[in-house]
Amino acid sequence: MRNATGWAEGADDFGRRIGRMPDDPAGEAGGSPPDRADDDLGPSTSSWYRGRSVLITGGGGSIGSALALRLVRLAPSRIVLLDHAEGALFSAGRALAAAAPSSLRVETVLGSVCDGRPVARALGWGADIVFHAAACKHVPLVEANVAVGVATNVFGTLGLLRQAREAGVGRFVLVSTDKAVRPAGAMGATKRLAELAAMDLARRPGAPRTAVVRFGNVIGSSGSVVPLLRDQIARGGPVTVSHPRAERYFMTMREATALLLHAGSRMSGGETFMRDMGPPVRILDLAERLIEEAGHGAPGSPKARPAITFTGLRPGEKLCEDLPDWPGEPVEGAAGLRRAFEPVPSEIEVAAMLRLLRERLDAGEEEALRATCLALAGRHWAEGARTPAVAQ
Repeated sequence: MRNATGWAEGADDFGRRIGRMPDDPAGEAGGSPPDRADDDLGPSTSSWYRGRSVLITGGGGSIGSALALRLVRLAPSRIVLLDHAEGALFSAGRALAAAAPSSLRVETVLGSVCDGRPVARALGWGADIVFHAAACKHVPLVEANVAVGVATNVFGTLGLLRQAREAGVGRFVLVSTDKAVRPAGAMGATKRLAELAAMDLARRPGAPRTAVVRFGNVIGSSGSVVPLLRDQIARGGPVTVSHPRAERYFMTMREATALLLHAGSRMSGGETFMRDMGPPVRILDLAERLIEEAGHGAPGSPKARPAITFTGLRPGEKLCEDLPDWPGEPVEGAAGLRRAFEPVPSEIEVAAMLRLLRERLDAGEEEALRATCLALAGRHWAEGARTPAVAQ
């Protein structure tokens, strides 16, 4: 059941969120004019990063690189980007170095979060906070490669957090997804299990203060439906939509980076942050809007209107993503941001969950591993979250 109570109020205008987005989403988040660089952060969040060292995993990706560019204006002492994709890391590091003042150290580390050696090197500069954005996040790819999804999203997260604890990192932000809420596919299930593993380890002595941040569809990010539709329209179609009633929650890259920065500076530890993304947007309506904006089929336009075809939901997809059944507590000074403490199974339960998951992963049976992921994630989806005001 989808429950949008408490989240739809104050939704941004649909046209501002979708229709008038720039072609460069990273620039929209990180390349804004100085006079509006921090207008949605406030002094409390902005000042927290001053002089601190920040590690971003997945730093070559769309969200990680946009976050890094935005951080430049907050005057950290060092930004470290860790990514396994050489070309993406090179481009992100070059853009960050060009934007950084001489006082900001920029480091790039090539490697996977599943490999302890590059992780140790990335942490060796003394990170104050880790933003863990590295993940396998494309639904059809993870459905077809469940073992890699489990190894990266679950055990990669767990290994990174353990090394962060050993390195004395103070704060850890896990970038998650609304697909982790009552997941229907392997990607969402692995992200939910990563949330549970991270929150379990975070309550151990010496662990970093840890928070989960859940995103909807970030416009312009890698794999986002918006650039895909725009590309299909530019080619003259066909424009593909999975189902006439398929809906998704959207947020801009600027909103996504602000959410991460607020969570990193304001977390007390153990909570989950989400942003009011407004009501879900029907993908068919979105496609029609983008076709209209592109001028296809308009009176006097030489551009023929491209056809829209329905392809059917892919394995692991829902008609609409769910929101958690908690309204959460508004975060003061961070418009549209809410947080709550979701229940986490006992240490014994999480250990048993991870042990079973490891056994299935080592056995190499993809279908059995997929079934185990979905069963464990479904079993451990608990309602009744507490707000920070009543959390102990």
